[in-house]
Amino acid sequence: MSLFISDRQYTREMHEERSYVPVLYESAASRLQHRVFRSEHELGRVLLDSFEVQNHTGSRIDYPLLPDGCCMLVFLLGRTEAQGLFRGVTAKAETLQIPPHSAAFCVRLRPGGAASFIPLPVSDLADRVTPLEHMFRGVTELLTQLRHGESFHERNVLVQRYLTAQDVGQFVPMALVSRCVEVIEEQQGNLRIQELAKTVGCSERYLNRVFQAHAGLSPKLFCELVQLQYCIKHIIATQPKSLLDAAVNFGYFDQAHMNRSFRKFLNCTASDVRSYGRKRAETRGQNTGY
Repeated sequence: MSLFISDRQYTREMHEERSYVPVLYESAASRLQHRVFRSEHELGRVLLDSFEVQNHTGSRIDYPLLPDGCCMLVFLLGRTEAQGLFRGVTAKAETLQIPPHSAAFCVRLRPGGAASFIPLPVSDLADRVTPLEHMFRGVTELLTQLRHGESFHERNVLVQRYLTAQDVGQFVPMALVSRCVEVIEEQQGNLRIQELAKTVGCSERYLNRVFQAHAGLSPKLFCELVQLQYCIKHIIATQPKSLLDAAVNFGYFDQAHMNRSFRKFLNCTASDVRSYGRKRAETRGQNTGY
């Protein structure tokens, strides 16, 4: 298994506008496609990105999902049947089980965006997987359309049309939560909750209560996940010789502190992540003849 930050359908302009796009895995047995939703998109205030993992093998794939502070719509599309799931926010690395000769089409929601249209409290859905039929009408028809869709692009269009029909585009995440997410992303997760509360103009107690209710996790935990994601991206992209420098640059006290965070959320060390990235780069070089 190797780590890979998807750059498919991801332009420089998108990167400059929305820097927080969580890390995705890519394995040799699966094909990964990825799309980022820009803010001017009609659903851009709610949707963060979408990705699809295809399993062309005759055995199940356990696709790794890193904790990222996002809720997710998951559509498992097989040859004869399909299933829709809502994955709440999780603070630990998990796997998405993709059956043989199937695909997983996933849509990640902006932190705080799910509370706008999910009929259940987002905080109650943390660390849970719930069938979409329990939340929306017409999901069975949508699943049939997605299963017969001919491309990743078509499936994106189908889901967007469905969500638009559900008036998702009319919902606006709570301004306080959106502002908190913006500040946390600007600081790459490296700030204290006291500083965040002062910046957005509210008490820490109120901030914790509102953020938990709308984003499904505490602002402190979201800061830790954003910090982790940015650090992972840097390590994979640059393959730094000194992990201590990487730790300090991303707000950890030292390398030991960074490794405690990695073990807490990923059950591995920063050195392990660097090795995964190096192996991926070597595999790419062999495949391209470099």
